[in-house]
Amino acid sequence: MNVIPLRFDDSDRGRPEIWSARLNELFDYWHAKRGRRAAATRGQIDPSDIPALLPIVFLVDVEHDPLRFRFRLVGTEFCEKFGRDFTGARLEDVNRQHAARDTVIGDYERCAGDVVPVVSRNAFPNDMGVEWRYEHLLLPLLGDDGRVNMLLGGMEIRIPIREWRKLEELHGARPS
Repeated sequence: MNVIPLRFDDSDRGRPEIWSARLNELFDYWHAKRGRRAAATRGQIDPSDIPALLPIVFLVDVEHDPLRFRFRLVGTEFCEKFGRDFTGARLEDVNRQHAARDTVIGDYERCAGDVVPVVSRNAFPNDMGVEWRYEHLLLPLLGDDGRVNMLLGGMEIRIPIREWRKLEELHGARPS
């Protein structure tokens, strides 16, 4: 399987190329909360502010030394499409059979380590054997110590095939 990741570096405070309307809304929410800081804090994120996004949202605890990730909360739509609820699971356990495992883990590491949003698009079969293509957005959240201690994420699993084909043409890649 070929993976076509797209990443965004927020150093210029520009707007990432996000296809999903819901992920754009999540980015705008986080961006407004962070103000002039590199990232918002967990305390600034209030789920009651974004009720329509909660089905696709997830929160991930970031452990340091070594850098690891554990899902704290996973939205219902995400769980339904993935085929199970993996609240409490480590990222490496959830993605152990994912063809793009290293790419996905690298996205999380980049978001936490570089304190930047990351947008990526990938394709793989879920736990039910259903092939799906998705776009995910990872947003760093700062702790009291100034380190990233949590990631706010969202995953849109309904990418229009015409958009995927445009991406394939741009990058000359063909996911299987």
